[in-house]
Amino acid sequence: MWEIFMQHRTTEGNTEYTAYGVRYGSFCIADLCADRTEISHFAHTLNRYGVSPINAADIAEDYLAGSFQDLPPEEQLPVTA
Repeated sequence: MWEIFMQHRTTEGNTEYTAYGVRYGSFCIADLCADRTEISHFAHTLNRYGVSPINAADIAEDYLAGSFQDLPPEEQLPVTA
């Protein structure tokens, strides 16, 4: 099952932000976005369709490019550090 994780990051200009990513076991896609609702929706999409880690990076690109805008919202998943 895909899970959400967060990291505190700093840009080159020293601006701090919270970055969210997803992980499946030891496979992680970090720093996908800074929006908790968006990453929750993405993780639910991965879980709903049983996406394997092998395909997740390509799907992440499509998702962030706006390809999944018409999917219904989901309940929020817990976030781990």
